[in-house]
Amino acid sequence: MNINPLLDVDFYKVSHKHMYPRGMTKMYSNLTPRSAKHFRFKSADFDNRVVVFGTQALINQLANHWQTNFFNKPIEPLVAEYKSVLLNCLGVSDPDVQWCYDLHNLGYLPILIKALPEGSRSPIGVPVLTIANTHDNFAWLVNYLETYLSTNIWKPITMATNSYEYKRILAKYNALTADTTDFMPWQVHDFAARGLGSSHEWAINCIAHLTSFSGTDTVQAILGAQHYYGADLTCGGSVPATEHSVMTINISTSNHDDKLLAEQTYLHKLLTDLYPTGILSVVCDSYDFWGVIEHNLPALKDVIMYRDGKLVIRPDSGNPIDVICGVSVNQSFNYDLEEAIPLLYMGTTYFECNSGTYKVKTIVNDEDEYESSYTKITEVEARGLLQSLWDIFGGTLNDKGYKVLDSHIGLIYGDAITADVYESILSRMESMGFSSDNLVIGKGAVGDQLITRDTFGFAIKATHCVVNGQSIEVSKEPKTDAKKKSAKGLLHVTPDFQLIDQCTPEQEATGLLEPIFHNSEVLSNTTLEEIRQKLN
Repeated sequence: MNINPLLDVDFYKVSHKHMYPRGMTKMYSNLTPRSAKHFRFKSADFDNRVVVFGTQALINQLANHWQTNFFNKPIEPLVAEYKSVLLNCLGVSDPDVQWCYDLHNLGYLPILIKALPEGSRSPIGVPVLTIANTHDNFAWLVNYLETYLSTNIWKPITMATNSYEYKRILAKYNALTADTTDFMPWQVHDFAARGLGSSHEWAINCIAHLTSFSGTDTVQAILGAQHYYGADLTCGGSVPATEHSVMTINISTSNHDDKLLAEQTYLHKLLTDLYPTGILSVVCDSYDFWGVIEHNLPALKDVIMYRDGKLVIRPDSGNPIDVICGVSVNQSFNYDLEEAIPLLYMGTTYFECNSGTYKVKTIVNDEDEYESSYTKITEVEARGLLQSLWDIFGGTLNDKGYKVLDSHIGLIYGDAITADVYESILSRMESMGFSSDNLVIGKGAVGDQLITRDTFGFAIKATHCVVNGQSIEVSKEPKTDAKKKSAKGLLHVTPDFQLIDQCTPEQEATGLLEPIFHNSEVLSNTTLEEIRQKLN
């Protein structure tokens, strides 16, 4: 769908041209993240900064959108569509359309956009970019573009910041438990594409993950990085991997009635016939995950250990902390089950007694009495995946004294791992004596999609205008919410990311806000590698 740029706006924008003061020849606005109060995925030491990313992709899109869908097309059909929409949707029968012809005759967008360098980590409250008109007749155009600019920039910044927070968490445990940082770029893997709003978002927003990591299953992220940020095809990558349809279909069409044996047979085929070398990721929770770990992996140990490659085990359900690190036993009793049950306190999740480890669920019934149900869990489930893989395949101790699994085996978990869950997993791994190098996580719907424009309170606000030759500083300052107070006047950002508002035109011309778009010309040429170097 090629959208008419004249209509790529919120409805209320089409009226604003006539609402501004007559004689307004200049408008100056800015996009600023105003608050992190809704940022759910911040690390424990979040420093109230966002990762500046996506402005170069934004201005390339903006230039191409208007050139292709407006300036390169006949004006009459565009105006006819504009008038039809206003008539049918707003009830405006005779809208002013002269400006459409004037802009089309001009042949370019008379706009100057300045932005902070991509890869910067800018404090909340500091403008990421500013927008101003370069032609006196088009001051109103600055905020006419707000909808398009806002919708195409808040998510890349938010997703890049989110990925950076995962990296910050990983870096802390890497420094504590690993010998090198070599594996870190591949330890958080992007599975976000299917959770995004449309395929259009893949190429833009999933590049954001590549600013901090290299692992991605989003093909368009790599192609987008190549197109917008001069990256080559080695900027990211993935590995061959199964999904549940692969496993369940092959298990169901097997000659074995026993699903566990059927899964073992197919896993053997994967390792020997289909992928005899290289990294292979296999999802193993289609039926009995712990049965696969307890029975199938030991049965295939020789195949796995003599294979030239790594088998990566992927659980995809359950509590990720417990699945990876084993259960945390709340109470232990040197009694039999019947003697231990009366001693349990409310809220117990797991307990041990002479007969094994149990998972307990306690509820209040209709008679206001406590009822508890108990499930005995296997020893391998109690130990968790990581310790079980160590017990089966072994490994080595690194220079810091932490366990590293044998190079033929690994694990990835990609289901609902938020930043706080990730930190809990890495903390448990450290307490168990395992290096952070042993784990790859996937980040997708929960990690990247429980975000909105309000996650960092992004908003575009006007702060300066010129009316009848008079320079006027403007600001928003609601008494009902001081955090929504905007800057005032022309803006300058110092080298240490301090905002100075109400500055002179000479000050505004300097600082970290640099021109990236001028009269439809794209001025920015930042590479993904440069962004990564800044963030590192």
